[in-house]
Order: sequence, then C-alpha cells, then structure tokens
Amino acid sequence: MRSRKLLAVVVASALGLAIPVASAFAASISQTGTVTGAAESVVTLKVVTKGGKPAKVTSFSVQNLPVHCDGGAGQLNASFAKSLTVAKDGSFSGEIVQSSGPGGFFKLSGKVTNGGKKVSGKLSLDKSFSPPQGECKANNKKWSTRSG
Repeated sequence: MRSRKLLAVVVASALGLAIPVASAFAASISQTGTVTGAAESVVTLKVVTKGGKPAKVTSFSVQNLPVHCDGGAGQLNASFAKSLTVAKDGSFSGEIVQSSGPGGFFKLSGKVTNGGKKVSGKLSLDKSFSPPQGECKANNKKWSTRSG
C-alpha cells in the first residue's frame, strides 16, 4: 500500500513538471513596429522560439506601406504567407512570387536579435492593379519591430 502512494506522488510530481518543461521549449513572441520613414505604417510579426532560441518568423504583415505606382504615390497592405526559418546567426529571408499577371513578388529578409525580442530587416514588393493604380513597387524598405 505504501509503495502505491509513493508511486502516485512520483507520477503526480512528474506530470506537474511535464507541462512547464514542455512550454519552455516553444514560445511565440508577438511584435509591432514600423517601416523606416513611414510613421503611419504598422509592421507586425511573430517570432517562434524553441528552447529559448529564435526558430521561425511567422505572420508578417505590413499596413500603410508607402509605394510608388504608375498612377502616383500610394500605400499598400500586405501579408507574407510563409513561415521563415531563422538561421543560427539570426538571419532569415524568403520570397513569394505571384503566379498570375505581370510583376508580383514580395521579398522579405532580416535579423532576429535579443533572444527574439527585436527584429529588423528589408522588404521589397511589386504588385499589379487595374488602372489607374497600375504597377506598384516598394524597393528595399527598411523596417523594425520589437516585443512588448
């Protein structure tokens, strides 16, 4: 009887520790920032960490991105639909190419620092619309985000 109680205490303790240990291996850090020189812009993303180290950048989006269009200056909202793997040095990059119509790409690169609490980088975007906007571009726009 005593051995069953001891076993129950050991199992309960092990289960109690399993949840905090598992959650220490993966976390998601939400961040917000802006495009350099564009105070109205909003950049959001998440850094997924594993074992306390940045592993992926996900859910990247930008609102009010300044662009130059055939029809004049404007602003675009865009989301990067891929998760990007973070290298050991903190860098990441990726590109999405639009398969239909002229133009159409979204390039994203950057670096994760401070354990995933700060991210900065560059983006380029090319998107085609019907007239009068036409083709809209943003080339090598710098951006930065931080948590909290």
